[in-house]
Amino acid sequence: MLNRTEMETGTGEDGVNRELMTKDERFLLMAYRRMSVQDQQKIMRFAEALALSHDPYEDG
Repeated sequence: MLNRTEMETGTGEDGVNRELMTKDERFLLMAYRRMSVQDQQKIMRFAEALALSHDPYEDG
């Protein structure tokens, strides 16, 4: 359920503008917030490792 701020501006208390997000991105954000802190930390470590392992100049 959207709170008043989100209904008026599309931006939540966390500063994320939901109007610029796809349906899948909104779903993933909601699922992430419902996870335990430990699971969130595991995901962040994985994302950081993935970002560090990717060479942005490799694709072109």
